[in-house]
Amino acid sequence: MFGIDPQFLIQALGFAFIVAGVAARTGTWKNWYWRSRGAVYGYIPLGFLFLLYSFNAQAEERLGAYYVVYQGIGVLLLVLGVWWSLRPPAFVKPRWVRWIEEYPLKVRKAMQRAVENGDDWESHMTSREAVDAWVK
Repeated sequence: MFGIDPQFLIQALGFAFIVAGVAARTGTWKNWYWRSRGAVYGYIPLGFLFLLYSFNAQAEERLGAYYVVYQGIGVLLLVLGVWWSLRPPAFVKPRWVRWIEEYPLKVRKAMQRAVENGDDWESHMTSREAVDAWVK
């Protein structure tokens, strides 16, 4: 229709997922936290899955019997992406998220309401002490 290579589109989508996941993981993109249930953590492995899938036809043609290993890597990335989206391990989360999640759910809900009301919350995520001060 537009003359754009589907492989390129899949690769672009993969890179977009990886960039968004890295931005969330490093703490650069913080606003996702209050709107998401944590699915953003799975973006990095899912982005790599898209990249892997974009080369599927070439891999099947060139790898022969080793293509099953290629498929296994794809399955591993899918499982990792789903796991990190549904129940992310602590090492995947930025420090400021781990600081917030130390508080009871009731406190986190109050923090979320403050954010929704326009509170300048990002300045409070610079240290554990700043988070503690904001909570009080």
